Amino acid sequence: MKKTIIALGLLVGAPLLATDPPNAIDYSMFFLADVRDSPQCEISLGEEGRIDYGPEITNPAMSCPDAFAWSAFIEAVGASFWEDWTTDEQMWPTNPRPRCVAGGGAECCAGVEVSNEPRPKHCPVFPGATEGVPDHRPHEPTKAHRLGLGEAAAGDADGDGLGEWEDVPAVLKTAVIGNEQRELVYRNRPMVDYIFDHELYYTEGLAAVHER
Repeated sequence: MKKTIIALGLLVGAPLLATDPPNAIDYSMFFLADVRDSPQCEISLGEEGRIDYGPEITNPAMSCPDAFAWSAFIEAVGASFWEDWTTDEQMWPTNPRPRCVAGGGAECCAGVEVSNEPRPKHCPVFPGATEGVPDHRPHEPTKAHRLGLGEAAAGDADGDGLGEWEDVPAVLKTAVIGNEQRELVYRNRPMVDYIFDHELYYTEGLAAVHER
């Protein structure tokens, strides 16, 4: 069975107000949200859980983009991407070494090791199984992520059991309303191996690709 290379990105941003004009993300989510699957797409579940797109479909990503996107999403969730897939920090080390080749030096990367090291120094890693919140999450939660509105605000003027927005410290308001955009990208093993095998995880490797 062919392995699918997947990079899953999650973008967290501020909630859209009714008076705000649509931005590029809103346009893509609403104005381009019509069904784009070909009439020939006949989705069914085959043996070993494999999704079949119909006898006339040879490239489901092009002919059945909606169905293919949902199947990729289901595959990613089933694989627990938030625990078992590699993050940016794990894919791009702070002081990367080249991939080992015959006759090369000792300071090189022989392969992608299985490790939950959140920020490896020299070689990319792929996380192993974890229980609960994984140690390799890309960043520590901020104070606002751990502090509810009721705790952040001092007063409860209307008696609803929560504090009032006006009483929330200004330093917390930005993070509370989600105005700080942050993109999280997770990569499955086939994509990690592809990046490593083609030496795309460090500057010199990328430069060599452009020179070929």
